[in-house]
Amino acid sequence: MSLNEYADYVTRFLLKDADGFENMIYGNAYYLPMVEVIDYLQDHDFKCFIVTGSDRFFIRTFIEGVIDVPYENIIGSDVELEAKDQGDTENHVYEFTGKDTLVRTDKLIIKNIKTSKVLQIAQEIDRKPVLSFGNSSDDVSMHNYAITNNGYKSTAFQLIADDDVRDYGNSSKGKELRDKWEDMGFVVVSMKDDWKTIYGDNVIKTNSFHWLEDYADE
Repeated sequence: MSLNEYADYVTRFLLKDADGFENMIYGNAYYLPMVEVIDYLQDHDFKCFIVTGSDRFFIRTFIEGVIDVPYENIIGSDVELEAKDQGDTENHVYEFTGKDTLVRTDKLIIKNIKTSKVLQIAQEIDRKPVLSFGNSSDDVSMHNYAITNNGYKSTAFQLIADDDVRDYGNSSKGKELRDKWEDMGFVVVSMKDDWKTIYGDNVIKTNSFHWLEDYADE
């Protein structure tokens, strides 16, 4: 797909009903408290970045109208791009023309999780974060990078996905994860105990799934 075709595809996908929930489309399937955190930080002159394991170009489309983070501040997993008609000619040899179109390939450049997040932050930002927020073990490396040998006061916040009523979390692992991540120096946040809402009060977990039917032909 060209970059525009891919953005259009993502936009269509985001309009679909979110699997396993009522009253929510995929375009609204983000954590409201995290959006509030970004809004709060930006109101206080923090420069915010999204460092994600998801595809960088997917997230660029996903955040439209949700949060005001510039495209250049989004770091994610990447596939190689190429000119549509360049064939097997290498990038440093092929001459791009005004008639060329950039397309996505199936060649993975980087899966942006764990230590890859640290490397990408160093390469693309060249600054250590003073605040780091994450919601999975894939974010631990980024947290450690932010809070170790930092020239400024720094803090890492780690979310436990322990809400099995409003979301599909694992409540039985809550204490184990809290103890583990607090021992690592992180501020631990419980989705179940600390968040008044996740996706919005009208969103209901259904425990029923339809993705196999929806995407059987894709």
